[in-house]
Amino acid sequence: MNDIKINTQDGITKFMTTIENRIDDDFAKKINSICTFEIGIPDKPEVWTLDCTKSSNRLYKGSPETTPVCTIVIRHISDCIAIIQGEINPTVAFMQGKIKIKGDISTALKMQSILSK
Repeated sequence: MNDIKINTQDGITKFMTTIENRIDDDFAKKINSICTFEIGIPDKPEVWTLDCTKSSNRLYKGSPETTPVCTIVIRHISDCIAIIQGEINPTVAFMQGKIKIKGDISTALKMQSILSK
């Protein structure tokens, strides 16, 4: 089904690496803010930060020092993998409750290009 292992730390890392590889300078200029990803169970999600105000090292594991403009919440790694592999559109995933957005939804919508295959 998916060519990336699911339900493992390795799966989350590969998801975030795929996201990182899709970020270019034009995308960073368009976002020009700090966003976070929360992946996993609600009481202990893994948090990754995407800082598009920087020119390098934009994606890192952990919370930012300042409040993010938006947070993309995905509870199941299998949903993460389906999204980045193009098996499900991020907008459809949002409508189905597989993705939740905290904060500025317009910024989250701009991030669709790094989530989609």
